[in-house]
Amino acid sequence: MSDILVEQLSVQYQPVGLHKNEQISIYPFDGGRYVERIYVDIIDKIFFGVDKPLVTFEEITGIAEAVFDDVHFAMRDHSTEGYLVLFKPQGIDKYSLNYDGHDIVIRKPFDTLKITISTGNRGAIGLNYRQREKYFDFVNKVYDLFIEKV
Repeated sequence: MSDILVEQLSVQYQPVGLHKNEQISIYPFDGGRYVERIYVDIIDKIFFGVDKPLVTFEEITGIAEAVFDDVHFAMRDHSTEGYLVLFKPQGIDKYSLNYDGHDIVIRKPFDTLKITISTGNRGAIGLNYRQREKYFDFVNKVYDLFIEKV
């Protein structure tokens, strides 16, 4: 489920600073019983003062192709939001259909890591183990790319 993914991300990206600022937040759905969106907003002093984009569309596409190698998706460079991974499952198996309605946005201006994972936006909110691991792996690989480029 999405709440397990939130827990994984919260362990990996723990609160930081004197005030323990959260790096992971959620948008709850259905009275707070389900997680519809997960926001990853990395607060790392290494990014302070960066005034250039750290990643390119091609690099994010490469990571998405490597991680999401078992489901169809489309990449979009959205002029106002950022880079979008839009899942377009094909077939009728439960695993593929579990991605239906999901998307990931790597938010502009690409000088610090800000990702939104939408897991319940008209899609199946329940994530299976493999799917959760792919989302977790994607976030970590994108984070590593940002750190590498600073």
